[in-house]
Amino acid sequence: MPPQKKTEMHRSGRTADHLSAGKESRETSGAAKFNPLALDTLAESMVTEFLKQTPVCLDSVAKFEGPGVYAIYYTGPFEPYKAVAVANRGNKWAWPIYVGKAKFERLRHHAQSIKEAKSLDIKDFWCRYLVTEEIFIPLCESLLITRYAPIWNQVVTGFGPKVVGKERTTQQTSMWDLLHPGRHGRGSAPSKRFKSAEDIQKKLEEAYKRFLSKAEPRPPRS
Repeated sequence: MPPQKKTEMHRSGRTADHLSAGKESRETSGAAKFNPLALDTLAESMVTEFLKQTPVCLDSVAKFEGPGVYAIYYTGPFEPYKAVAVANRGNKWAWPIYVGKAKFERLRHHAQSIKEAKSLDIKDFWCRYLVTEEIFIPLCESLLITRYAPIWNQVVTGFGPKVVGKERTTQQTSMWDLLHPGRHGRGSAPSKRFKSAEDIQKKLEEAYKRFLSKAEPRPPRS
């Protein structure tokens, strides 16, 4: 075979090998690289650690220093919250009713709100919390709310805000206070969107259908 043709075949072979290697490189280079400092990775890490914390009665949370993330769980007999309560009984703690970020005093405020509500009993509420650096708190809180869809965050709103001043009690009654009357210093004007507790219960039923049709609330990770 002429030397020129040998050279051409040799070059052709190298070119084919090169193209094949390049194709393989492109096919494998699409794999996502693990970044331990990525925001979603940090959030998952925090939630995993958060779910390791043992829930305690909301009225018996020991004083702690610094900011953190917390979740409140309900286990009582209030019928509109039956689906949530069942998911948490027997130490399953699978569906928080509320998630937030705050210090110890905030949890005391929440406990007082529940005590003043006529339709709720503080002994039916539990809490798990994780004290951490403030810069990381929004990551953990956001993922918990997205994953568990707490009904006091997304449906029956109005639980979190602090007591308003006397000059603001003419504000509209929040959904939470309409369903759970009794808190002091809350807006007392009729709600324009919801006329009664029955209206809110209907909204809850619709929300349960949406949430449960997608997936059951995830159990805590061990």
